[in-house]
Amino acid sequence: MISEQKTETTRLNNPKQNTGAIIFGLQLMLLLAAIDQTIISTAMPKIVTNLGGFDRYAWATSAYLLTSTISIPVFGRLSDIYGRKQLLIAGVLLFIVASTLCGCAGEAVLGSVFDPMNQFIVARAFQGLGAGIVLGLCFSVVGDLFPAAERGKYQGHFAAVFALASVVGPTLGGYISDHHSWRWLFFMNIPIGLIAVLVFNHAFPSDKKSGPQNSLDYPGILLFIGSFVPLLLGLSWTGTSGWLSLPVLGAMLTAAGMTTRFVMRELKSANPFMDVRLFTNRVVTISCLSVFVTGIGMFGSVMLLPIFFQSVVGMSAAKSGTLLTPLIVVVAVTSIIGGYWMSKSKKYKAIIFSGLSCMTIGTFLLARIDSTSSITYMLTNMLLVGAGLGLLLPIYTVVIQNAVEEKDIGAVTGFSQFFRSVGGTTGVAVFGTLMLALYEDGLKLSSDSVTSLAPAAQSLLHNPLETVKLQHGLELLNVSAQEIDSIMQAVKGALVHSIDTIFFLYGLLLTATLIATLFLAELPLREKPNSAA
Repeated sequence: MISEQKTETTRLNNPKQNTGAIIFGLQLMLLLAAIDQTIISTAMPKIVTNLGGFDRYAWATSAYLLTSTISIPVFGRLSDIYGRKQLLIAGVLLFIVASTLCGCAGEAVLGSVFDPMNQFIVARAFQGLGAGIVLGLCFSVVGDLFPAAERGKYQGHFAAVFALASVVGPTLGGYISDHHSWRWLFFMNIPIGLIAVLVFNHAFPSDKKSGPQNSLDYPGILLFIGSFVPLLLGLSWTGTSGWLSLPVLGAMLTAAGMTTRFVMRELKSANPFMDVRLFTNRVVTISCLSVFVTGIGMFGSVMLLPIFFQSVVGMSAAKSGTLLTPLIVVVAVTSIIGGYWMSKSKKYKAIIFSGLSCMTIGTFLLARIDSTSSITYMLTNMLLVGAGLGLLLPIYTVVIQNAVEEKDIGAVTGFSQFFRSVGGTTGVAVFGTLMLALYEDGLKLSSDSVTSLAPAAQSLLHNPLETVKLQHGLELLNVSAQEIDSIMQAVKGALVHSIDTIFFLYGLLLTATLIATLFLAELPLREKPNSAA
């Protein structure tokens, strides 16, 4: 049985000599997995031009996110049973092979089994699988190497790498695809990945687990996949199909049914894939819910702010992207600060409370922005949210690991990363749907210049995200300049109202999370390797 399996925390023969090499190898792995989530966003137009398949444009990103999200908790649990080293190396090698296939999509070397875009999508799915293994296991390895009291400063550096990779990705993708071939976005992963594998393999000791290895709950894994694949697909379809469409409703109902079966099985299983009883631990439950909520803001806010800058303020896409750079830099810096704060104080509750307070205050202040707000005001509030998020990123992983037995570290670490990813997907879907619904409601209550428009002109108002094209379209329909000015004011006003309302509602959710934190137990951070919690 898994519960009876022998476990030994990995220890280094020469910590001072090996730690730096191990951390370097792990950070290279994490950099690859994180940057490839976003690097193709600016390169996709050229990829589609080269490969064709515009109708499957979104799947290049969705395939990666789907397989990486699902694989994080699965391989986190597998690593608890079989050890992390070989699984992590296998994940990076899979990532390298899949990157090579992405770069070769449409070339003769792959033949004509699939059309070029389908080749690319399938390769991206396998790339996401490798990335999920890396994302799930990197933080678990840190949990193996260092006691909880020392772990925060290392997790802070990893969180900083993850944050910086997220903002560098689109810029790097655009530069390489403009000045070289888009295929080098993937070929460059090969040498970096091989260096990471060689360094990590040499420095990290074998951690192969002893004990029975035939007791894994394979039906539980299949039910888990069957639960969350429909959920993630349903969330990704809301932007094009709507929440009440048959595909989305079908996916959500399937997810609900499979989740019920999954939980029932795990409660009865002697060797569960996910021991749901861990969630009776209040520290684990509150931390996972908090990770989910902060994930909503981490991804949802990054979607809303560029829309506000471009469609309300009138900035270019490049300038709006530049304004996000300080936000990510602050997240990276405060991640390191939060990690060192935790390692020095040996406590975490004050850090969590500080981080959530910053996020809550900053979010409520963002709910007051409008077209007259100064850039300084908006940037200050963004940085306040970013500072809070940065403080939190490295903390919850350590808190959750510290609250469970060593044999469950991989599982709970994987699930904490999983909840953050699902929170991000939920944030993008819910924020996007709410923004459109509130915007349309705002237009209905706006001036007569909007409600009295001809149907052809009103149809242009359904997409407020490109106000320049909207204004040009109204001019082509011979709408008077005075009416156009009134319409544009109404459109911007409705968009401001929708974005402000979303930030206000998210602020309320953060407030509830802050209150829940009051009930979070302050467990002593272990000074020695994990034992029974």
